[in-house]
Amino acid sequence: MVEKIVEEMKPFFDPKAVAIIGATDKRGKVGNVIFENFKMNKERGIFKGNIYPVNPKLDEIEGYKVYKTVKELPDDTDLAVISIPAKFVPATMRDIAEKGIKAAIIITGGFGELGEDGKRLEREIYEVAKTHGIRVIGPNCVGVYVPDKGVDTVFLPENKMDRPKSGPIAFVSQSGAFAAAMLDWATMAEVGIGKMVSYGNKIDVDDADLMDYFIHDDEINVVTFYIEGVKDGRKFIESAKRITKVKPVIALKSGRTEYGAKAASSHTGSLAGADTIYDAVFKQTGIIRAEDFEHMFDLAKAFAVLVHKLPKGDRVGIITDGGGAGVMASDAVAKFGLKMADLSEETVKFLRENFPPHAVP
Repeated sequence: MVEKIVEEMKPFFDPKAVAIIGATDKRGKVGNVIFENFKMNKERGIFKGNIYPVNPKLDEIEGYKVYKTVKELPDDTDLAVISIPAKFVPATMRDIAEKGIKAAIIITGGFGELGEDGKRLEREIYEVAKTHGIRVIGPNCVGVYVPDKGVDTVFLPENKMDRPKSGPIAFVSQSGAFAAAMLDWATMAEVGIGKMVSYGNKIDVDDADLMDYFIHDDEINVVTFYIEGVKDGRKFIESAKRITKVKPVIALKSGRTEYGAKAASSHTGSLAGADTIYDAVFKQTGIIRAEDFEHMFDLAKAFAVLVHKLPKGDRVGIITDGGGAGVMASDAVAKFGLKMADLSEETVKFLRENFPPHAVP
């Protein structure tokens, strides 16, 4: 199973060749931005694979040959990025299956989040994928960002969204807009993101699949999630238990209130479920729940540094240059179920000898 999930997911993060279905020469269009992302990273020497734009109406884009159909693509194509109208996606998936491509990112929206007609399209796509062993991220997402490999399917150009440097943190988001906003914020906050995945309606690849993949990703030390809802609770719990034995997982779960749950349903078609259930699942599996995005990344940064030297217990020592800050930190220790450490006489003696005279151990 381990080798299988790693092999299946590899084309999303390090493809040999990417087909951009819906690539266009019209500036600002989704297919053009994604094409430009790969083209620029290729020119920078970051993306090492081949780039194959697909559009039946064009012959070339900026010196790149444009393929009229998926069936014409070279045989090394192992990732398809789809940005065409929703009604054409099922037929395109059948072409992808016939070509033997085993990974697809469906950027296009207009599926299950819009109602029954969209759900029908999703079921059609899923059946093709399941029958032919194709792994799918999306639809209704911004896809994948891997700075070290030059993979970037985020359809906001660099002048509208900054790209963060690489780092040991993986960020997985159900919301594409939130994912893009967090990448922009991470750049400003100097938070390194090694891999970002936005999975949208997650008809196939979900949180559990990604946790199982990241267990074996040596470049990732911490995994962070923005979650609106989980479809397969048992699968999620089993994967979470596996990864938290190896790496910390931090989750920002939205839809905590009745209003938020309704908004999540209309956003990505998620059934948010009772928030108390998620609290219990997180505690049972060892997932750390964040209160907001800054809290999530503060925790992630701390664990990214400490991952090879994690605390052995729940005792905390506080060093502060202000009494008020010490009181607030002590309250936080109690709030999160931790304990203040009882310092030994030897430790107190060491502190007195090495701190200024006015310091009080």
